[in-house]
Amino acid sequence: MNDFKAAIFRFSKVFVPNRCEFCGEVTELHNTVCPDCLSLPVINPPLCRSCGCARKDCKCDNKAEYKQIVAPYYYKDNVVLAVHRYKSSDMRFLSARFARDMAKTANDNYSDISFDTVTFVLMTKLSSFKRDIISRKFLRKSLRRYLKYR
Repeated sequence: MNDFKAAIFRFSKVFVPNRCEFCGEVTELHNTVCPDCLSLPVINPPLCRSCGCARKDCKCDNKAEYKQIVAPYYYKDNVVLAVHRYKSSDMRFLSARFARDMAKTANDNYSDISFDTVTFVLMTKLSSFKRDIISRKFLRKSLRRYLKYR
């Protein structure tokens, strides 16, 4: 019976291929991440608590408008592609990976802080388009599940 299930699984992937859980590219049969996303620009501790960057990369002089900022990746390379695909190409399935990585960063680096809300920093004035608002709400819902918010 296991051989039959494996054959059905492989056949189904012809019509619904695996996609990278970070950027949405089609991946190999048993991979969850594409080769380009294996080396994402991760933000490594120790972190600046004002801007969320690694302390060695921090240039904020602690003048951020937020008390704490949490980000698992620097916004460059495939991270930019993934965010644009999530917002513009209606690839909402990417929110699971985003939320999981954000929650891990918050739990690993900020376990001493009790966050009272999850919000997002708008990058431009134009980012209030309806699709951007919907994608932020969807990600916030996924993230709250991982952080055990109500």
